[in-house]
Amino acid sequence: MLNICQGWTEIDPNFAREIGENKTYRQIWEDLGLTVRDAQKWLQIGLKIKDFELVSQLKVGNYDSQEFASKFKEKRDAQEWVNFFYPLEKRKNVVKLDVSNKGLEGSLDLADFTNLEWLNCSINKLDNLSISNSANLEYFDCSCNNLSNIKFIIDIKCPNKLIYLNLRNNCFSLGDLKLFIKFTNLEKFYLGTTEYSNIYCKQYNNFCGSLVHLKDLKKLEELCIGNTMVNRGFKYLPNNLKKLFVADDRENDDDLGLSEIVEELKNCYYDFQEWKKSKGFGGRKEVEELSRKLEISGSLIKNLKGDCEDWEKKFNELTATLIEETNNKNTALEEIEELKKAVSKNSAEEPKRNIENKEHASSHVINAQKWLNENYPKKKRKGIKKIDIAEKNLKGSLSLVKFSDLTTLYAQKNQLTSLELPENCEIDTLYVYSNKFNSLNFLSQLQPEKLKYLRIGDNDFPPTDITCFSSFVKLKTLSIQNNDFYGNLEELLEKLPKLELLDIEDVKVKTAGLKHLPSNLIVYPRLFHVNFLKEQLETVGEENRAYQKKITELQEQLRREKENKTLFTSQIEQVRK
Repeated sequence: MLNICQGWTEIDPNFAREIGENKTYRQIWEDLGLTVRDAQKWLQIGLKIKDFELVSQLKVGNYDSQEFASKFKEKRDAQEWVNFFYPLEKRKNVVKLDVSNKGLEGSLDLADFTNLEWLNCSINKLDNLSISNSANLEYFDCSCNNLSNIKFIIDIKCPNKLIYLNLRNNCFSLGDLKLFIKFTNLEKFYLGTTEYSNIYCKQYNNFCGSLVHLKDLKKLEELCIGNTMVNRGFKYLPNNLKKLFVADDRENDDDLGLSEIVEELKNCYYDFQEWKKSKGFGGRKEVEELSRKLEISGSLIKNLKGDCEDWEKKFNELTATLIEETNNKNTALEEIEELKKAVSKNSAEEPKRNIENKEHASSHVINAQKWLNENYPKKKRKGIKKIDIAEKNLKGSLSLVKFSDLTTLYAQKNQLTSLELPENCEIDTLYVYSNKFNSLNFLSQLQPEKLKYLRIGDNDFPPTDITCFSSFVKLKTLSIQNNDFYGNLEELLEKLPKLELLDIEDVKVKTAGLKHLPSNLIVYPRLFHVNFLKEQLETVGEENRAYQKKITELQEQLRREKENKTLFTSQIEQVRK
């Protein structure tokens, strides 16, 4: 039996907590016509205080709480959810359908919703979708799911009616943009990957190729291709386009070739019209040419050094080819100089890898520990493996000592000043960049053999030698940019054999003794690569000159030996006569 005398805060203390628009949860529930008895009834079967819209829907529809619990307490199957709330005979009358953020899983077939104009099924765990009979669809958002098959887009009956299409943060298979040619009335189109969790798990929308296929989308105003492999054809984009969101943030993957245009658009606040005025459409071609030259120069170094290592064995073979290699070396040096000048001219500051199109954080600063205590009750902290509190405008100290099972922490882009982690925690991913930390004490609380991804750039750490990271031998990503670190890069790289990405922008590192960079390592800023290649080429040039001198000396010695042999043979012949 329900205790009808029980008050709101006795059911859940959070009913007194203020959320948006300076209203408490209690006020929001009451505004929807919900009572204390409703709260008791539906929270008792497992619904949360934040599910007020769902509770209102269940009450208005006079649904049975026990029947609902029996169907969806363990798992919310997407098709069963739709079948429960939308009987077959009512579906043809549904014009707007919102099943977003309901925790739905599996396949969802909406073929019976023949008059849909507005559909939002985002922020679920859908892996298959069918909307083949929705001929009137104008708004469609299926972002933040597990969709990999794009066939449901191909099956849309009237693609020219769509005005809004959001496919972001799924895992679509590799394919170009040809299938969107008929979506000629789109005004807002989002198909990139923007969520840190997707990037960390390498779950991308793998669209690729050229933007030429969108040239007939004349009404397009906003376009997002962040972290896709769509990297050319910018000149074909319609003149009506106002905002273009591009990013190149794939974690531990190859460069998508977009870093320069990302920085240019960022400087223009992603205003496509401003970018066109400042850059024109030669930018992409120029970047491709520079990348080509850098690749050629890198290959040349590898070949030259390989030839020089076992010179004594290859002396006779190199005699004929050394001059040609020296000429190639000089040509490569000139290309590197051109590359360096072009990079310096087109990028006054090395691009920072930012996920685009994030919602602006509230101007209201929040006490970090207070926010954590409200959103993660102490009794429920054990068992939590991942915490994502990025861009919450949190300020001050943060203690996570009770999160004993924590493995992943995203706390970047806040105003945190100190961090306390669980003792012997097994964290493998720690992102705390763009905060106000002034101490590295939290590093001592990490298990060195566990940590793989560490991004702590843009903080206020004191001057520290980069060898403080040497013990983290499993590191794949290390980002320490814009801090007062210093030290010898060779010593650090010797200790971190698995490192794939290193960001040392504005860090005072030394390269003395460093003979080569690991082939699998990407270093930011990219200009660091240019300078290092130049130094390597100059070193090879010195080796070539030394070997050239040795060749000359040996050839001269060989010539004298032949002359002496000829003279000696002549003398012997005279004696015999």
